[in-house]
Amino acid sequence: SYQIPSRTYHDNRRVREQITAMLPSIAKHESSVGQEVALNLIQEQLRAFYDEAAGVVRQLRDPETAPVICHGDWHPGNLLFGEDEVVGVFDFDTVRFMPALEDVAVGCLQFSLQANGSDPQQWPAELDVARAGSFLKGYRADGSYTMAELELITSLMIEGLIAETVAPIAQTGHFAAVHGFRFLQMIVRKVGWMQQHGLGALSGSV
Repeated sequence: SYQIPSRTYHDNRRVREQITAMLPSIAKHESSVGQEVALNLIQEQLRAFYDEAAGVVRQLRDPETAPVICHGDWHPGNLLFGEDEVVGVFDFDTVRFMPALEDVAVGCLQFSLQANGSDPQQWPAELDVARAGSFLKGYRADGSYTMAELELITSLMIEGLIAETVAPIAQTGHFAAVHGFRFLQMIVRKVGWMQQHGLGALSGSV
């Protein structure tokens, strides 16, 4: 009797509301004192990044693309590996109807993000392009993508990264144990890199 929901992080009103709501949550913490100008700038940058990426997706995606049942939370922690093969997939509480490439983009993002150590300020902005390329090849049997599809996936990755970041920060002022301001500074760097290099990097690896 379970009804699979239809929801997406693409061009989502709730994500835009969370971009606005995260500043009051961050401001409750003493470490944000004196950072008001920088926080406002980050908020405007993320809003512009999200809107621009959503616009690219609207332009490039076939409006007739039908939603399908998707996992909704592709990342290595939800997979079980046996040697060099995936032998199990877990955590289906985010299953939803949405266009397949939205799920592919989340997986590509999660498998290619680089996070070294506990300080997000030290994390590299760039994606692991080899892992991104391997993920995309693994998804499609012939491993081929058009340039438009790669640009579409890159923009969906940007939307997905912002959506997954702002939701917990809007609620708590933190992302896991990291203060929201420090985490958002890192996100802005990563999104900036994806805007500038994402399409070229992905097209060179697939």
